[in-house]
Amino acid sequence: MVSATIFSYQGKSSCFFRNANSNDVTINFQNTMYTIPAWSVTILPDCSTEVNTQTSIMVKKDNQADESKEPFVLKWQWRPEHYFEHIKKNGFVDGSEGLNHISLCNATVGLANYGANFDMVPVGISSGPVRLIAKQRLDNLRKFGKTKYILEDISMELDHSKWTYKVGLHGEEELKLQEPYFSQHQKWSQGPVPTNRMFVWYKTTFKAPIGSDPVAVDLMGLGKGHAWINGHSIGRYWPSYLAGEDGCSSECDYRGSYSDSKCLTNCGKPSQRWYHVPRSFLRDDENKLILFEEAGGNPFNVKFQTVTVGKACANAYEGNTLELSCQGGSAISEIKFASFGLPEGACGSFRTGSCESSNALSIIQKECLGKERCSLDVSEKSLGPTGCKATNRLAVEVTC
Repeated sequence: MVSATIFSYQGKSSCFFRNANSNDVTINFQNTMYTIPAWSVTILPDCSTEVNTQTSIMVKKDNQADESKEPFVLKWQWRPEHYFEHIKKNGFVDGSEGLNHISLCNATVGLANYGANFDMVPVGISSGPVRLIAKQRLDNLRKFGKTKYILEDISMELDHSKWTYKVGLHGEEELKLQEPYFSQHQKWSQGPVPTNRMFVWYKTTFKAPIGSDPVAVDLMGLGKGHAWINGHSIGRYWPSYLAGEDGCSSECDYRGSYSDSKCLTNCGKPSQRWYHVPRSFLRDDENKLILFEEAGGNPFNVKFQTVTVGKACANAYEGNTLELSCQGGSAISEIKFASFGLPEGACGSFRTGSCESSNALSIIQKECLGKERCSLDVSEKSLGPTGCKATNRLAVEVTC
């Protein structure tokens, strides 16, 4: 359950120590002692210096696209998908005799891409036949002054009718509504924007968030569809599809045998709500977001946000260096927890152990507060004596 792997190339080496046990272990590697935390991998880029990485807790901030510091409000335009203007959610019957047309829309959620003969798996209307079913009055009986009608189902199979098909959407394949150049030459409605409507296109403009932090768009409130930024696809979305309600816990411990029930999060929530927008997709002036909504949703909840480090946590055993960093120019504003000795718990729930240095907190505050990053020598010489009988460890949590 403990292993050391060495990668060597052109006289240089990097080492990885793996500990799959439920407890921490101490190993002797090339005459140096290393303590490997439970259920972890320790990285030594040069096979001698241990890397202690921080855990960054990310937070999202609403788009402040100018110096006003006010969140940017999106204004929407819309237009229907041409082929499906006449389709209602409950279907339609025109009631006329003679030649009639029926149109079916088929969407692919996913295709099998492994296993024997996966390329032969049928898609589309795979469980036919397609039938039209109606009620027909066959006879009536008059008894005791009342008329009773007898109705019977009749059906017409359409398998032998002439079927044609078209791949893609009219708005995407022919009008190219997702591309800014073609989109601006099409007619969009600025009137009341419909919500919870199937097969509808939405368009809005926005300013790029200031700064250099990563950008995300929150698509909560939409149903199922596709999103484009300045003509670049950022993927399909489906926030209306929610995970199961059961199995989540506020505590997480991956140690021990693997189980897919460990450390479940976001029960009852979408599998994805925020979508990354590469800054290379964005322009300095005006940007366009185009949505095609299939299932019906509400675009008024959509908003752009930036993602940055809200707090950071790190652990390091004595004899190593611990580095902490905020990003995007943010500075460390608070040392929420610091203990050098035998601290317990995990990020967000650290607590003091049975012994610790009384000077560690003040030393770390002096070294890190007000800085974007800081480096700490984890030793009793730097952080003060602990009186502990076991290997000392430093645990720190900071706010950015």
